[in-house]
Amino acid sequence: MNRTLYLHPEGFALAHSANTLTASDDNGHTVQMPIGPAGLLVLAAELTAIANDVGNLAEQAGGAAAVACLNAMLGAADKSARIELLQSAIAGLQSTAHPERAAAGFAVVLADVVARGLEALK
Repeated sequence: MNRTLYLHPEGFALAHSANTLTASDDNGHTVQMPIGPAGLLVLAAELTAIANDVGNLAEQAGGAAAVACLNAMLGAADKSARIELLQSAIAGLQSTAHPERAAAGFAVVLADVVARGLEALK
């Protein structure tokens, strides 16, 4: 039985079947690696450590702050209110344990929104 472990919105995937871990890209290219139950446990522990890294958690918090900021900006009455919301959100990143990483997560979300906005202007 093939079990999808992770599916990225852009089509990348990670699956497991019959002691084989398969990674695929959005073009259907795959890489397979043999891995048994003991290897899966080691991999799970390593992935958990990465996910719980304080820097990674700060990036996730920054991304969540950006989404919350954008949602608030959508309901804002005018341009000055949106600017104040953005400034407040950015200032709030400084209170995190790793402000640089939080700012990076914030920027990733905003960069995608800006890129989509620029594409819409074409």
